[in-house]
Amino acid sequence: MKTIGLDVGGTKILGIRFDQAGKVEARLKVSTESNKGRDQVLGNLLGVIEKLKDDQVENLGLALPGFVDADKGVIKKLPNVPGLEDFDIVNFLETKTGLKIKIGNDARLFALAEQRVNFAKSNSALGIIIGTGVGSGFILNGNIYKGAHNFAGEIGHQCVDGNEVESIIAGKGLEALFEVTDLSDLDLSKIDEVKLERPLEVLSQWLTNQVFAFDPDVIVIGGGAGIHFWAHFKEEIINSVNKKLAGYPVELNLQFSNLENAGVVGARFLFE
Repeated sequence: MKTIGLDVGGTKILGIRFDQAGKVEARLKVSTESNKGRDQVLGNLLGVIEKLKDDQVENLGLALPGFVDADKGVIKKLPNVPGLEDFDIVNFLETKTGLKIKIGNDARLFALAEQRVNFAKSNSALGIIIGTGVGSGFILNGNIYKGAHNFAGEIGHQCVDGNEVESIIAGKGLEALFEVTDLSDLDLSKIDEVKLERPLEVLSQWLTNQVFAFDPDVIVIGGGAGIHFWAHFKEEIINSVNKKLAGYPVELNLQFSNLENAGVVGARFLFE
């Protein structure tokens, strides 16, 4: 039995076909074309599935960038892919493809993939994607913790000093602060340390709060801003958080992701 994993983003759709052992057999990437409406997006999605599908594929896992009801198989809202509000994507795809379909939020599936692949001995793992915004997922005893409304993990909307954390520590906020159009334009060895102070302190306060709330075995950070910006300051983050945790029987175990296509990998794990 083979599985297809799909990661749908605002700009691209990435699909990978896995054999029964989890080995990559084929992959395909196409433009989402979200600006052309729902029918175009769904057509592109079906096109990827058709090209990856063979007679041994039975399952398809779908990672989606927004609010989904994984139990009901319904997309609630995808901010970067408009037109799919309250859409029963599982029923649509099962009817069109004949495959068994499961869906999940892309950040939750990132966390699931990290725990299963890199931290299998951890009973609890908090995965955080810091990209343009912030998404996350909490894995408890090997499973995604969903909460009462399939909403657990939206920790980027938590506030520090009256501001949503993601507006300060994620890509858009950092680019505005350092006056660049892309974080890759920054020479991190010559970073303005005065400007760095506030986002570093906000990130440290916020991660401290996650340790108090979840007490995870590990916190894993991925995403463009996470890997290409914050990983450079890993030591400073750990030191700052552990100072805040002094006197408590816990300390921060912080790692940065090295897992390729984690959302797609996590989508595959929906069937294991």
